Amino acid sequence: MKRLYRFLSLPSRDRHLLIKAALLLGVIRLGLWLLAFQTLQGLLLRIRWKSARLREADPLSLERIAWAIRVAGRYVPGVTCLIQALAAQVLLEQEGHPACLRIGVAKDKNGRLQAHAWTESGGKVVVGGGNLSSYTLLSTPAGKKL
Repeated sequence: MKRLYRFLSLPSRDRHLLIKAALLLGVIRLGLWLLAFQTLQGLLLRIRWKSARLREADPLSLERIAWAIRVAGRYVPGVTCLIQALAAQVLLEQEGHPACLRIGVAKDKNGRLQAHAWTESGGKVVVGGGNLSSYTLLSTPAGKKL
């Protein structure tokens, strides 16, 4: 009940952003389960293009978008760093911010391969930060960074 009250006491724009982030996280999770990664990225690109035309005059800040992804991610089951990074990419581009999805791999201390995804905007990590220096960025077949 306390969470509901806290949610209802937010400004309407923040409530809308949280709902949008939660729906986006759920849709991307389902999309990653049902579709190939490249197919999902193509669909998300269409969403970004269409909704970018409806952009508000006062875009949301990078910090507000990161906040929405982080908070909504607590309430959507099975959310991974890749799902959060993809959702952040969509929201950032809808608000007119440049966004770049990064996927890196590293070996842990036991030699097991670990992967991590994060989103950057203007060279700043927006979602998925942490110790990123240990990760080697993956490249697309064309040599372009993801």
